[in-house]
Amino acid sequence: MKGIRLFVCFVFFSTVINAQQQYTLQQCIETALKNNIRLKQAQLNLQSTTIDVKTTKAAMLPNLNASFSQNYNYGRNIDPVTNAYISNSTQSANMGVNSSVTLFNGFQLLNNLKLAQLNYAATLTDVTTQQNDLSLQVAAAFLQVMYTEDNLINVNSQLEVTLSQRARTDILVKAGKMAQSALLEQDAQQANDEYNSQMAQNAISSAKLTLIQLMELPEILNVKIERPVIVLPINEQYDVNVVYEQSLGNRPEVKGAILRKEAASTTQKIALGGLSPRLTLSGGLNTLYSNKYVAYNGSSIVGITPIGLTKTTLDTVFAPQYKSNFSAVAFNDQLNQNFGKYISLSLTIPIFNNLRVSGNIQKSKINVLNQGLNLTQTKNSLLKNIQQAIADVEAAKAKYTSALKNLTAQSAFYLNTELRYAQGASSYLDFITARNNKARAEINLQQAKYDLILKSKIIDFYRGISITL
Repeated sequence: MKGIRLFVCFVFFSTVINAQQQYTLQQCIETALKNNIRLKQAQLNLQSTTIDVKTTKAAMLPNLNASFSQNYNYGRNIDPVTNAYISNSTQSANMGVNSSVTLFNGFQLLNNLKLAQLNYAATLTDVTTQQNDLSLQVAAAFLQVMYTEDNLINVNSQLEVTLSQRARTDILVKAGKMAQSALLEQDAQQANDEYNSQMAQNAISSAKLTLIQLMELPEILNVKIERPVIVLPINEQYDVNVVYEQSLGNRPEVKGAILRKEAASTTQKIALGGLSPRLTLSGGLNTLYSNKYVAYNGSSIVGITPIGLTKTTLDTVFAPQYKSNFSAVAFNDQLNQNFGKYISLSLTIPIFNNLRVSGNIQKSKINVLNQGLNLTQTKNSLLKNIQQAIADVEAAKAKYTSALKNLTAQSAFYLNTELRYAQGASSYLDFITARNNKARAEINLQQAKYDLILKSKIIDFYRGISITL
């Protein structure tokens, strides 16, 4: 029983430790990248394009095939070895090895390999794009958890002030220096602050749940984040053209659009190769076997047969009777005797193929134009997103600066009102209004702070800088 209790305690302790695992932002991103289903599917698709590259390389090599057939014929048929008609059942076997290689087909084999390599590179950029997008989502969720935790601290701080104020009011009411209604006002404010505290706690749970779901954790854990020390980029300056030029060189969606345009041009070359003659070299070995195949071993006289009379003497004329001697040919001997080889060089010249080749050429030209427009659209969207991101970060800076000034002013006003309220020179309504205004200013400053951090990380995202805090 003691051993069982120790085991249960160990399991419980391990569960608690696991349930309270602490994560840094980098660990959150790495966990999400490891567990995300859509990212795994994209990586599987990348493996598929890797196989395409290997198969297109192998298509340049000669193929090699072996064949074997066992035949049973009944009734009148042709013996495959003697080529003579026979009227009984036969058993025969055919076997061979053949190979062929395309010597020239309008460079389609080379272009198919280049196309497969381009498709692989383009698919790799898709994987990178998904990784970047997921990393940004995780960073936003991580910052949201930090914001909600800071908000809970602020709310609980207000609750502590209310509790302290109520305790002092209770003393004054009991001493007869304040009316009972003042205590009721304090109770109402305490209930309101406790409600706000619970809502703030719920917001933390919701933010952590979002982070957990992005990380694809197997179970709902009480995740704790390791809060980094963040330096606000309040003085950081961004130039649209500089950020845009940096983005063109590192954004995977731009690289992918460029690769797909090049792949479309390669597809057009493949289609044009359909107009070219095709030169193929073939060769093979073959042999066969039949159970009716026999070897002639000569003949012997087995008797004489009268065939007529002489004209003058009428004597009987006799002729010898011969018997042919045959013997079965062994399996290996038949294979050797029937062994054959062949080699051929064929040239196929396309003349008319129901407009299939010309149709492919026309469609490939349209695809080239379409991928060119897609590349232009990708670059235009990137520029617009960068312009918007820089405008957002500048607005976030202004918002943070304004929120900081507002908090400074509201804090000073609150301290003054608190002092006047303690001296009886201000009403409780004035005091609680000043306190709530200060609380709202603190919340606004926290919102502006984390909004500025996230907006600056979006700029880093476009510049190709890893997302860190």
